[in-house]
Amino acid sequence: MNDPRSSQHQPPRTLYAVLEFGRAVQEMTTLLPANRWLSGLPGGDGQPVMTLPGFGGADGSTSLLRRYIGKWGYEAHPWSIGRNMDPGSARNMGGVLEFMDDVVRLVGAKLHVIRKRSGKRVSLVGWSLGGLYSRQLAATYPDLVRQVITLGTPFGDPRSTIVWPIMRRFIDSPEPPEADMARWMQMAKAPLEVPLSIIWSKTDGFVHPKIACEREGPRTENIHVCSSHAGFGSNPLAFYIVADRLAQPEHDWKPFERSGWRRLVYGTMPQHLD
Repeated sequence: MNDPRSSQHQPPRTLYAVLEFGRAVQEMTTLLPANRWLSGLPGGDGQPVMTLPGFGGADGSTSLLRRYIGKWGYEAHPWSIGRNMDPGSARNMGGVLEFMDDVVRLVGAKLHVIRKRSGKRVSLVGWSLGGLYSRQLAATYPDLVRQVITLGTPFGDPRSTIVWPIMRRFIDSPEPPEADMARWMQMAKAPLEVPLSIIWSKTDGFVHPKIACEREGPRTENIHVCSSHAGFGSNPLAFYIVADRLAQPEHDWKPFERSGWRRLVYGTMPQHLD
């Protein structure tokens, strides 16, 4: 019998997934000519910033982003707990949720140390699955987290990502029990007391657009970038948004301003949320 929930999810377009590698390489090549522009962007107050990698990634995958975060005058921190998810944890949804609990516990302890040493709350920049961790950390430790910035994060049914069919095909991951799926959704939609800036792409080859955005609110925003999923870690246009969001005053946060040239580059809105 077919799962009645199957009609509620769909993976990204196959074309976007097939072109991911080539597009990511092309996006990385644009970083060098954009270096002078990015390096000259205004910084903020020297706040600590932690990057959290995507599924299967480690701190090396976010090293370029941290390099620029440091250039902008911030205190850049890796998450320093190894690779994001091992094959054993990814065999089923229960293992994934258990791994996420461990991440929140381990990274939460690091945030405590940074806050105590610096006297400042930490901004979190999470790529893909790292964005879900960032959201859960902010929901769990609002006194330690200043804001959350995500890149290509799946804020919904994981079966609307390219990772799910891969897990089913090669790791024999079963359909998730209702209870596990409900807990995943609870974490993906956890209400926050801090600003949430969502950087997404309608041509993301890993995450379907319908789960890449949230309904906007006073401190929740969606900012579109033309990017592949793998390219978020080296895309100059995405880096510009990160710099702009980090430069926001802690107690006077304002949404991303789409005026002038930024309206042309970042003006796409998530129509599926209308």
